[in-house]
Amino acid sequence: MMKTNFTNFDKGPNFAEIFDVLGVGIFNADGECWFMQRKMAISRFMSKRFQSFYVEKNHEVVREVLLLVLQNAVSRGLTLDLQEVFKWLSFDSTCASVLGTNPGLLFVTFMENGFSMALDTATRVTFLWHSVPCFLWKTMRLLGFGWERKYGQAWQDLDDHLARYISVKKQDLADGQARVEGRQCAVGHVQINQDSTGFGPGNIPEFRVQILNASPTGTAVSNVHVACDQFASARLVNPRIFQRLKPNDCLVKDGKPLEANELIAFSYTNSRPYPLAVSHVEC
Repeated sequence: MMKTNFTNFDKGPNFAEIFDVLGVGIFNADGECWFMQRKMAISRFMSKRFQSFYVEKNHEVVREVLLLVLQNAVSRGLTLDLQEVFKWLSFDSTCASVLGTNPGLLFVTFMENGFSMALDTATRVTFLWHSVPCFLWKTMRLLGFGWERKYGQAWQDLDDHLARYISVKKQDLADGQARVEGRQCAVGHVQINQDSTGFGPGNIPEFRVQILNASPTGTAVSNVHVACDQFASARLVNPRIFQRLKPNDCLVKDGKPLEANELIAFSYTNSRPYPLAVSHVEC
């Protein structure tokens, strides 16, 4: 019934307005637009190639990350919150399958990152708008305060993160470093997570960056470069860990090898977070 008579159950303009962060995708679309997107989605998700790829990615995350996390917990006598474990397992495997990049949050002890926090904020706010009068949240949106302000920031964060994932994937393909048979390392194997940690000296916003070599083949990478905009910090960052060479080009670990599963971290202070994305690696 929902498939053949979808026009009788349209979402309506109010639904699309509340969930505007989803754009004009299948979740917001109605009528012919929804029907065409549904056909496209089915053709992708039902293909044997995608299903095999999805299974492979999930097995990869379980085998190379989840089992290591559980073994580490057992050997050290740690107590794990299974809800958190499966939350980040789902997040990592979904990103790996859909975006082609594994954020590695399960590996780094379930650390919240900007993407997941923005997604959570956007979800909470959109459902909140269903329980309050329409004029209230529209007024908040018009004036830019309260939850609507957080919603706008979350939307921008989501766009920024997705843009970086797309940029990294394009760079992978352009450099011939996409994950294909016979290749040992790729730009996408080095993961960058960035989060706000409050305020540093002088009440300047502080951000923590973690860079992980998540190579599935256990390959070390060197000469890791990061597209980093006009990176600068009011707080000194050790140049042997992270150094800006020129605009939009920063060098990690002084160009020295980053071993498999090696994690390095540093903090910087600035009025806003810089967009960071790996732009080059060497095997």
